Amino acid sequence: MPIPTSGSFTSEQVRSEFALAYPMTSAQVAAKIGVAGVWTSDQLRGKSGVTVSVYGFMDTVSVGGMNRRDQGTFTVTVTGGTPTAYSWWVDDPYGQVWASSSTASVNVTGPAYRVDAYTHSADITVNCTVTVNGQNYTASQASSYTFGDLN
Repeated sequence: MPIPTSGSFTSEQVRSEFALAYPMTSAQVAAKIGVAGVWTSDQLRGKSGVTVSVYGFMDTVSVGGMNRRDQGTFTVTVTGGTPTAYSWWVDDPYGQVWASSSTASVNVTGPAYRVDAYTHSADITVNCTVTVNGQNYTASQASSYTFGDLN
């Protein structure tokens, strides 16, 4: 969990958040927060030793004849810790794409549609929450997909 943005925190919280070994030095903390030389406790506020990012995109594939489907593989990258759990979900205004995985990657699949019919496009957000050292961190990636008629 990031260092609190207000209130007190301990050196043990700092050591744990940035995965520093004993004995922890000021130089090690400075390197973790990207500060050259002396740092203050205010420079630690809100900082986290864990970064999480999601990358992927939807692409069109043939499902036979004039039918197509948009699908993609999205992957979460975690630095500063080892994930013990993954939870994926998609924010989709039409509720037509799905994603389910308990690993670092997920396949996102949209509905089939005909390329010679009227099609629509929808913006989605693919999200992943990872658990690292008992704390949850979430990252997202925007994408879009095509849908339409199968007639």
